[in-house]
Amino acid sequence: MKFKSPKLLFTVNCLLLIVFALPAVAADGLVPCSGPNCTVCSFLQLISNVIMFIVRDITAPLAGLLFLIGGIMMVSAGGSEARLKKGKEIFKNTAI
Repeated sequence: MKFKSPKLLFTVNCLLLIVFALPAVAADGLVPCSGPNCTVCSFLQLISNVIMFIVRDITAPLAGLLFLIGGIMMVSAGGSEARLKKGKEIFKNTAI
């Protein structure tokens, strides 16, 4: 099956991902306490929640996107050494 408009398919997939993924991420709160009964443990839990949010919800998808971009650059290089080298550099820097 060949799609006539891959840009439209990509856009629709991205919109569906945003619509269905954001409510799931927004369901959890970063602040573990509510009201005036917060303690030092609540503050430490907040710091832990923020770090886990950055690692789990931002870094991993960003790395996947960079691997995708590097792979597309390498595949579409078509003999261009500069594009092939740039794709390999993106792969290397993302892995580090």
